[in-house]
Amino acid sequence: MRLKTEEVAPFVSEVLFDEGRDRPVVALTTDPRTGHSLVDVHRIVREVGDRAIVVELETGDATWALSEALPPRLDVYGGAARIWWPGLTPGANPYDHRLYFVYSDEDARRVEEHLLSAVDGSTGDAPAPNDAPLHPVAAVVSKVEGERIEVTLGEQRGVVVEADLPLGIIAGCMKVGVEVEVWQLEQAKDDVWKCSIAGLLPDSWQVLKSSVRVGDVLMGRAQNVLADKGLVFVDVLPGAVGVCHISELHFDHVRDMSEYIESGEIVAFEVLAMDFAEMRLQLSRKRAFTRDAGPSPSLVPGGAPFVWTQGMPLFESLRRKAQRGEGRRTRLRVVGQQPTQQGRLSPDAAEQVESLTAELQAAIEQRANLVKEIRSLREQVGQAKKDLRSAEDRFDNLARKTSSEVDPLSSERAFSLAVRLCYARMYGEGDRQEHPLRRMRIGASFLESVRDLEGVSLEKIVEVCAQVACGAAATVPAREVHQLRDRPRGAGGRTRDADGAKAWRCSLQDNTASARRLHWWSVPGDDGGVVEFACVGLHDSYGIPE
Repeated sequence: MRLKTEEVAPFVSEVLFDEGRDRPVVALTTDPRTGHSLVDVHRIVREVGDRAIVVELETGDATWALSEALPPRLDVYGGAARIWWPGLTPGANPYDHRLYFVYSDEDARRVEEHLLSAVDGSTGDAPAPNDAPLHPVAAVVSKVEGERIEVTLGEQRGVVVEADLPLGIIAGCMKVGVEVEVWQLEQAKDDVWKCSIAGLLPDSWQVLKSSVRVGDVLMGRAQNVLADKGLVFVDVLPGAVGVCHISELHFDHVRDMSEYIESGEIVAFEVLAMDFAEMRLQLSRKRAFTRDAGPSPSLVPGGAPFVWTQGMPLFESLRRKAQRGEGRRTRLRVVGQQPTQQGRLSPDAAEQVESLTAELQAAIEQRANLVKEIRSLREQVGQAKKDLRSAEDRFDNLARKTSSEVDPLSSERAFSLAVRLCYARMYGEGDRQEHPLRRMRIGASFLESVRDLEGVSLEKIVEVCAQVACGAAATVPAREVHQLRDRPRGAGGRTRDADGAKAWRCSLQDNTASARRLHWWSVPGDDGGVVEFACVGLHDSYGIPE
C-alpha cells in the first residue's frame, strides 16, 4: 500500500491510534542528502514478516503532515527510524516509542539489529530502550567545538545530537560550564550517550519576554521585504519575527524600499511595541541610527549572546510553519511483503553529491559576501547623494551671494567667474561630462564691447558665453554657430597668424533677423585649447579684434 501526503492523517488516526492495534509500526525515513534510507528497508520487511507493519517515509511534505498529525516529539524524519508500539495515545511519552538516529552506514547496521531484536522480543509492550531514562537529566557542557556540543552526566559522557534549532546555532550560544537538561537517547559502543535537548530550552519568544524591553536596540535580520505592503519582516531571534513599517525605515521619505534595506541584511532595530500573547513585535530602523545595539539575549539560559551572521538560514515561526505543513518534501509508502529493489548511490555518485554540496555552500557564501558589498556600495551612494545635495546648497548660496555682490563687468576675472557659475547652474553632472568647460580668456576689448551693446541683457551674454565655452552652443539651433568670414558669403574662415586660432560667431538672440552676435577665437591646444571671447556686436558686424 502506498500512501500520498493527504493520506498521512488518516493513517495516523486509523492505524497508529487504533486501540485494537496489536502489532508495532516500524517507521524508516530517507536521508535528505541522498533521498535513500540508510537502513536496509527490504531486510527489515523480510525478517519481521507479519509481526510488524513497516512504513518508509521519504523526508519531505509527508513528514510535515506526520508532524502535524502527531503530538510533539512523536514524529520521525531526516534518516531516523522509530517504533510506535500498540496502545499509542496522543498523551504518550515520546520515549516510550523509541527513536533511533542514523548518521552513517555503521549506525544503520546497528539500528537494524535493534529494530529486529525489539520486534522479535515484543509482547505488545515497548522494551526499555537501552536503559535510557524516560525523563530529562541534568548535564553540564564540557566542550563546544563547531556544531559539536559535549556534556557530562555525572560520571558519564554525552554528545548533543538533536535540538529544536540547528545544532550550529545552539552551539554558538553554549559555554563550557553551562548547566542544561537533556534526554538520554542511546548509549553508543564507546559508552558516550547520544542526547537531545529538544523541547528543553525556552523558545525564542520566551527568551525575548524575559530579557527585552520597549526601547531596546537589537540586531536583526531582514527576512522578507514586502514593498507592495510597505513592510519588512525581521528575524529578531530564530523563530521570533518582528515587523518594521516603511515609515520607520528612514527619516527621509522612502519611495523605493530596496534603496534602504534588502532581504538578508543584518541591521539594528529599536523595539517600539511588544505583544507576547499574539507574538508580535513592532520595530523601527530609523530610531536606531544614532544608538548602539545591545547584545541579543542567549538562546541558552546562562549561555553566550546570540549573534546573527551572514549565511544563516532564514527562520520563520517554526510552530506556524509546521501547522501550515510547509517545508520538508516527502513521499510516504507502506512497504509490503514483495518490496521493489531500491538502488543506492554508488561511491562515484556519492562523491559527486558531496562535491556539488560543497559548490553550493561556496555559492551561498559568495552570495552573502556580494550582498554585503552591495549594501556597502548603496551606503556609499547614499552618502555621496547627501554630500552632493549639501555641495549644491552651498554652491547656490555662493552663487546668489556672488551674483549680488560682484559685477561681471568689473573685471575680466569677474566675468569669467560669472560664466563658470552660469555653467554650473545650467548643466547637471551628466551634461558636464559630455560638455566639459574649456579654459577661457577675455579679450582686451571684450568687456568694453559688452558695455556698449544695447538690445540684449548681460545675463543672456553670460549664458551664451557658457554655452560656447563648453561646446554646447553648436547643439542649440538658435545659436547658429559658424566660422567668422570677412563678409556674409565670403569663402573660408579667419585664422590668426600668431597662434593659429580660428574665428567663430554665434547669435545672442533667438527668433530675430537682427540678432546680436558673439565673436570669439578658438585657440588650439593638446588639452582642448582655449576659448578667447573677442567682442559682441550687431548682426551685420564682421570685425573681430586680433
